[in-house]
Amino acid sequence: MIDYQPGDILLVPDEGSFSVVSVLQGMTRLNPVILHSTWQGSIYSNHAAIAIGTGKKYNSTELNVNQVAHATGKGGLCRGSVASYGGAMLVFRLTGSSWAGKAAHDVALAWTDGPSTGTYNTAKAANPAFHSSSYGSGARERARHYHLHRKTRGGPPGIKHEKKSMFCSMFAIAAYQAALGEGLSETYMALDAKNTSPMKLQDYLKTNGFWSQITA
Repeated sequence: MIDYQPGDILLVPDEGSFSVVSVLQGMTRLNPVILHSTWQGSIYSNHAAIAIGTGKKYNSTELNVNQVAHATGKGGLCRGSVASYGGAMLVFRLTGSSWAGKAAHDVALAWTDGPSTGTYNTAKAANPAFHSSSYGSGARERARHYHLHRKTRGGPPGIKHEKKSMFCSMFAIAAYQAALGEGLSETYMALDAKNTSPMKLQDYLKTNGFWSQITA
């Protein structure tokens, strides 16, 4: 059994299931405009979340349940149980910085706190199939914005509008960029949050030397 630590990034593999996410990620891999490799990621990695420690299971008396913060189609920015995914998780931990995981955990808690949590945006979830995930000027601007709102209850407001909207891998990346700031994100999370799929996030975490995949 894996000993989850607050701030771990969890990816949910769904091998052989052609969900909408896997189809979009297949399109990403075929798109010649996408210059950055995705081959270390699986098209079946269809969800991303951040570990936030243990707590009471919702609508249950069960305690000490491993919990996650994430963006979902049903609950927007919210918290849930690792057990709801059947334990089939790929776990990645930032080993290059002793404080960043805890800081990202704190951001994830703030962004999923209270009734004003942001909504899940299905349209944005399609962005990675058509855009580069590189850490360019737009990505840096968004990283600065996330960092500015790292303590904002319910999540950061939109940069060009007030609607708060994210999808799963965008949430995980943005939480780390909020914790790290624009400069350190260059080293530890150099991705464009709004244009990165779970597949590309998996590829990045597997090939960035500051991240390690944790096994039982």
